[in-house]
Amino acid sequence: MSAATKTSFIESTRFFLINDYETVYTEIPKVACTSFKVWISELLGKEFDRSRWEYIHELDLPMITGNNMLNLYPNHFKFCFIRNPWDRLLSCWLSKIKTEDYDDGKNWRKGVENNFWRYGKMFRSGMSFNDFVKSVTQIPDANADAHFRSQFTFFYDNKKRKCVDFIGRFERIDTHFPYICEIMNAPVTELPHVHRQERTHYRDYYDSLTADLVKERYSMDIELFGYRYEDKY
Repeated sequence: MSAATKTSFIESTRFFLINDYETVYTEIPKVACTSFKVWISELLGKEFDRSRWEYIHELDLPMITGNNMLNLYPNHFKFCFIRNPWDRLLSCWLSKIKTEDYDDGKNWRKGVENNFWRYGKMFRSGMSFNDFVKSVTQIPDANADAHFRSQFTFFYDNKKRKCVDFIGRFERIDTHFPYICEIMNAPVTELPHVHRQERTHYRDYYDSLTADLVKERYSMDIELFGYRYEDKY
């Protein structure tokens, strides 16, 4: 067993400190995290142009480590949001795989986001969703990029203890987001909708094989959070 599988994934999770509201947001990639970071920046009074949402990742927002979150902020309200695994993986493919001419010399190379090149030939420009699913489901969490790592690993420690107070659902964000605002005593507003993807329901992209591959690969997320392939969201 590698060292990566012996330790908690918590230390590689990005925790955003909203200290004025005694709150910590646990980021899970491909679960509206860009929208949450725009919201946090506005909550903290940082000037940000929503139309330039792609630059939010360069904004200096206060972050803390997993150990500091647990040890230094035990009484802070901690929350995260999760997403149907089939839907989340589709979102990952749509945002990380482009045509070969997509190359900005910084974050992208030949139609594939730079972080995915470490897997060699498993990911390539223009690859079909079916091929993408087959590649992702061969990679265990110990080696997985954060954008397709199992969601429970972001907020459960190596003793299987939950490290957040509230788990919101992407599918119910219209009601769950105002709820966390109330818990925080923060202004109740709508979450900024940025980085929208134009596509149909996730089931339109799967066949029986790829649907089953995702069910097996993300079995812990599905078991813990009660998601089903048949969900209407």
